[in-house]
Amino acid sequence: MQPYLLKIPLQRKDPEVHFEACQVDHVHTLSESEFRFFQHNLMLEHDFLRDYNLHHAAPPSEGVRNGVLILSSGSDDGILVCTEGYDYARYSAYVPYAKQILMLKQYPALQDYGKEMADLVDKCIQKAVTVGLPEPYKLSLEALGGESAHQSFNDELFLEMLGNRSEVEDMEVDGDDLLLTISQEHLPRRDQELRVLLDEDLKVACAKHLLWLYDAGGEQANFSNCEFLGVDFSGMELNSAVFDGAVFKSCTFHDASLCFTSMKGCTFIGCGCRDMTAEEAVFRNAVFDHCDLTGAVMTHSDLSGAVLQDSETENASLQNCLIKGMLLRDAGSATLNMVGTTIDEEAWSGQELQALSEEELL
Repeated sequence: MQPYLLKIPLQRKDPEVHFEACQVDHVHTLSESEFRFFQHNLMLEHDFLRDYNLHHAAPPSEGVRNGVLILSSGSDDGILVCTEGYDYARYSAYVPYAKQILMLKQYPALQDYGKEMADLVDKCIQKAVTVGLPEPYKLSLEALGGESAHQSFNDELFLEMLGNRSEVEDMEVDGDDLLLTISQEHLPRRDQELRVLLDEDLKVACAKHLLWLYDAGGEQANFSNCEFLGVDFSGMELNSAVFDGAVFKSCTFHDASLCFTSMKGCTFIGCGCRDMTAEEAVFRNAVFDHCDLTGAVMTHSDLSGAVLQDSETENASLQNCLIKGMLLRDAGSATLNMVGTTIDEEAWSGQELQALSEEELL
């Protein structure tokens, strides 16, 4: 968030915060000069406080004081005064942003709408930061409008609010698409720069890996910190391969075998993973964004800290997975199988070791 100046009286070394309930039953606005004079002369008698006592002050309720909110025509702050029948500020408190508070209290619908718009902005920022790429992150304005409970979703207001965020370096609207660029300082730091493999090198590495899987020579594939753009891994056997820190954009893994793979910190953007099998894999801190995981089998896998957002998970299985810290954001289905999932890493590790031992005995 961007820093802002807050004028407020601070208490020194108080062991706790003390407050009193006060009901504002009148608001009085002064000119800027009058407000400054009042601010520095609270103990003087003032005509507007005398008028308040004559016409507005009500007997205090039990446990609640009655007060008048004094505003300035030239600033947003105010001073709350509880006169208790006196014509001077017998009790007073400086109230930062008093005008905004008063407006939101008077118009609850405006407050609800503002909160909803702010939540949508937060959600967009979180998505872009979570994906963590320097390239622009694409969002649909139409889809965002559909997420709003109000029919009067205001694109211009939303974009202005988004542009006020310190995380946003640049944004561009292309038709219905919003291209959002996050500033480098807010992106997650990667230990290594991403590397891009030539098609021929990728094919050779996959062929060697297949030989390694069947003890026929070759070598285990290690694609750590690689960037894959539109690569089709469908139907491939990539069991036990290493993909830590890799980024997949618009790749397909339909019917691929990824059992025992290491996918720590991977990012999947717009990937098709229908009927993918990735049992006993490590997806710790991985991100699936706008992915199709329909029918994917990821049982007994480590999904701690993983994020599944805006992804289809119908008939997918996360059975017996470790899900400590995992987030489901606009992802999930009534048919998503999460039977036996746990956040207890120690207990889960013990269960997995026991399962491996039983398989070895068989």
